[in-house]
Amino acid sequence: MRHRISSMWVLAVLVSGLLLGQTYTGSISGIVTDSSGALVVDVSVLVTDIDKNATFKTITNQTGFYLVPALPPGNYRVEAEKPGFRHFLLEPLPLSTQQKATIDVRLEVGSVTQNVTVTGEAQLVEANTAALGAVVENKRIVDLPLNGRNILQLASLVPGVFTARQLSGTDSSTAVRYFVNGGQESTGEILLDGVTMVVGSAVNGTTGVSASPSVDSIQEFRIQTNGYSAEYGHSGAGIITMVTKSGTNTFHGSAYEFLRNSAMDSNNFFANRSGLPLSSFKRNQFGASLGGPVRLPKIYDGHNRTFFLCGLRRPAPQVSGTGAANRADRGGKAG
Repeated sequence: MRHRISSMWVLAVLVSGLLLGQTYTGSISGIVTDSSGALVVDVSVLVTDIDKNATFKTITNQTGFYLVPALPPGNYRVEAEKPGFRHFLLEPLPLSTQQKATIDVRLEVGSVTQNVTVTGEAQLVEANTAALGAVVENKRIVDLPLNGRNILQLASLVPGVFTARQLSGTDSSTAVRYFVNGGQESTGEILLDGVTMVVGSAVNGTTGVSASPSVDSIQEFRIQTNGYSAEYGHSGAGIITMVTKSGTNTFHGSAYEFLRNSAMDSNNFFANRSGLPLSSFKRNQFGASLGGPVRLPKIYDGHNRTFFLCGLRRPAPQVSGTGAANRADRGGKAG
């Protein structure tokens, strides 16, 4: 009996590795035609992650269709070629979290050594999905001021989403409750690289988050507000999918300090009338990150293969003061 139970545990562990959760990756697909509009089969399609030089290859089927799935968010290059046609090149193509980009390729008759270059641009409409929502890209994550440096506050940038009171959890001081399209709070889903961050029970209102990711560690996130697929069937009020940053072929990093204090604040009317001085308010938040290829001299070179990204931050201490909760962040970031 003991041997049978052990075998069942081993089988459960092996099978669990095959289970796929909610994915954060996107895809690139399309139809390849010639100048007359006829479908072209057996076309070699090469998709390259520009920052990591990772390549993904496929060929068109009998209907001229190609599909490259499971692509992490980033900038890509799309190439297509077949003997008797000019080489097709499109770059850069920005691909966001869970985006299903459609790139139809038109091949022109000529030599393979001749190139047809197309400049890529972000696709604002996704025809392959009925889900409604939007992506909060890295520029807004980095540039917009956040009171308390809580990235979930940025969810309100998407139409139909607004934040309410704080959310309980392991870090309740930096979590936020949100509503999507008038739905009930605590019934949505928050995913980090495809893994749920929601813990507790939505029935008694104790739903919380298991972690509070650093703003500097998030590349971007997508919020689906309606019409999302069946894989999110257990969620009733929106899906937030966050993606962490990754190392690239070039070393890059950042260091920052966000400062909040009362140096330029004014005392309120009633405190002045009572002769009370302005209460002191001080908060400093420090952090840094570094990423790039894994390199061990004379042992291993991870260029184009293995990357790292590490970060360090000092959480802000709990402070008090008159109107502290309503004061905005003041600070800057050097990178």
